[in-house]
Amino acid sequence: MFMKSIVNYTKLNSRGLVLCCFLLFVGAFFGSTFCQNKNFPFEFNFQQRLTSSIKHRSIRPYNEGINQIKYTNFYVDSAERDSRFYRFVFKKSVLDVVDNDVTLKADPLFNFAVGNLSNSNLYRYFTNSRGFRVLADLGKKVSFETRFYENQMIYPEYLDAIADQRGIGIGIGRSKPFKDYGLDAATASGYISYSPNQLINFQFGHGRHFFGNGYRSLLLSDYAPNYPYFSGQYLFLNGKIAYKHITAWMHSRDRTPGSGISAETIYKRKASSFNLLSFSLNENLEFSFFEGVIHKSYDENLGTIHPDFSFYLPVFGSSILVNYQDSKINRVYGASFSSLFVKKIELYGQTMLHESANLAFQSGIKWLAPFQIKNSYLLIEYNYIKTFSYTVDSSRILQTYTHNGHELAHPLGSGVSELIIKGYFEYKKFLLNVQFSNFITEFSDDNQGADIFLPHSSLATDLVKHNNTYSFIELGYLLNVQTQMKVFVSFTNRTNLSVIQPTQNYPSKFFFVGFRTNLINNYYDQ
Repeated sequence: MFMKSIVNYTKLNSRGLVLCCFLLFVGAFFGSTFCQNKNFPFEFNFQQRLTSSIKHRSIRPYNEGINQIKYTNFYVDSAERDSRFYRFVFKKSVLDVVDNDVTLKADPLFNFAVGNLSNSNLYRYFTNSRGFRVLADLGKKVSFETRFYENQMIYPEYLDAIADQRGIGIGIGRSKPFKDYGLDAATASGYISYSPNQLINFQFGHGRHFFGNGYRSLLLSDYAPNYPYFSGQYLFLNGKIAYKHITAWMHSRDRTPGSGISAETIYKRKASSFNLLSFSLNENLEFSFFEGVIHKSYDENLGTIHPDFSFYLPVFGSSILVNYQDSKINRVYGASFSSLFVKKIELYGQTMLHESANLAFQSGIKWLAPFQIKNSYLLIEYNYIKTFSYTVDSSRILQTYTHNGHELAHPLGSGVSELIIKGYFEYKKFLLNVQFSNFITEFSDDNQGADIFLPHSSLATDLVKHNNTYSFIELGYLLNVQTQMKVFVSFTNRTNLSVIQPTQNYPSKFFFVGFRTNLINNYYDQ
């Protein structure tokens, strides 16, 4: 009765609530200006060098205005003794223009790799990605970035099975066949960023986000492909409190009826809202609270539908107050913490609670600059996700916690127990990147228990656990710090020992060499 009264009051006073939110955020507009507000790249190894330098580490991508870190401080390691030619080739962008408050940078982006697969005589591992980025500051308050990639690739069999089943490129989304065994896909991202002062940042773009302190996120990760979004991030109490809200427009892999089956057929849509409230108690201790909501935007009888305007309120908890009984909504809640209890040692953790009462948790420890090796780290992380987490019943299948054939949180969905040991070492420009993962997944005779695309009713309960391993080592040399351009050699060994699903047995050993720029994460360790 009490909750019903709150809901009724909120509905009657929704305009007042919107006005209060508007006044709350607009009130922060009055303040000093701040120059530039570009986002830092998502690439995990690069981001770790920022961990001990910023507040509110669980909100990614990091932003130079909000996080008070100059972009070029980490991208350009300038030394006057370097020749002009050396700085141009290895430290600057191809196009690098600076004129008062206007800057413009442009760089080629690519990922070229080829290698052998131990379990296949039909084809080789192959990646051919070409693209570019443009990055600019337009005065002191507006920045933008755009990226584009054209990709052709042939996956190892364990990734190809996922890509083929869902009709996607991993981390990309929609794709088309390439030769006999590969796929072809293009991807684009970008944003316009506006900061009226150093306390506020607004962005409108096509991209992805990450909430958490670990390598994985159980709440919202950058594994899923890019999506249109609008976001706002605000600082209060001298930066001790940060709040970020995201409204995103996503879609399933189901086509709308009557629109055909071509590559341009419209997918069934869903709206998304994500809120995170972060507290930085001091330089060493932070914790945050998360709310994620998926709202279907398509009805089989009505066609396109739209959420109530209260869905878009940038207020933490508004979905509970206004739409707590709405059958069109799927909710995920969570919390994160991070403690730099020793200057270079970070303890972190995360919990997730789905509306179905299923839960997940993460715990980890990170050693920054181990053995006094700058720009390096060691990490141990454990993730547990209870079976059937994130799933919904058959009547709400368009509200799955997914986007474009990808999980929005952990790449393995649910029913997962995972241990990750990961390290990255950078000495001068030589790189060593290593990872070992052991993850236990759950299968049945007719489906995978971790499949969050399926409704509750179709998931089996007679699940059997299977042990999987992933080992990776990479040696490389950094050529350009602006784009993290590098040459490398890598070796991967993966096993998936399944008795119930022998088609999932893909022991994959492959060695490959490559030449790439590193601004994004590719989650092939699944």
